[in-house]
Amino acid sequence: VMRRILLLALLVLSTSCLAEDYVRFTGLSWHDTPNNNPINAGVGIEIEHDKDWSWTGGAYRNSEYGYSWYAGARYTFYKDENWNVGLIGGLVTGYRVNPVIPMAMPDICYNYLCMGALPKVGKDGSNVVAFSVRLPIE
Repeated sequence: VMRRILLLALLVLSTSCLAEDYVRFTGLSWHDTPNNNPINAGVGIEIEHDKDWSWTGGAYRNSEYGYSWYAGARYTFYKDENWNVGLIGGLVTGYRVNPVIPMAMPDICYNYLCMGALPKVGKDGSNVVAFSVRLPIE
């Protein structure tokens, strides 16, 4: 699975894209319950559709120490020179609660550093704050 993630990253980085397209590297997360994976290494891509909407997808090592794939859309509420604030919604795989679950999270980026927050899913879940790096593809 990690080889697939690396191959996806290399494919994304070698593809010519618009200036408002991004590659996102997921990394660290904080959970409010113990025994969750705090290192969520993965890679994704965000392709601009118009000034407010973009498509997003990728893969990462999830909080349950498994692998997850996600696909969805991002709506941008606010953007200036440093800030980009939006909402990501879509579907994600790889969790015990269900093979495929809906996902929605606020996505707040300052320059390249982004933060998202997810509420607990299922009785055994955890509230999560996740951090990632979002780099423009030129």
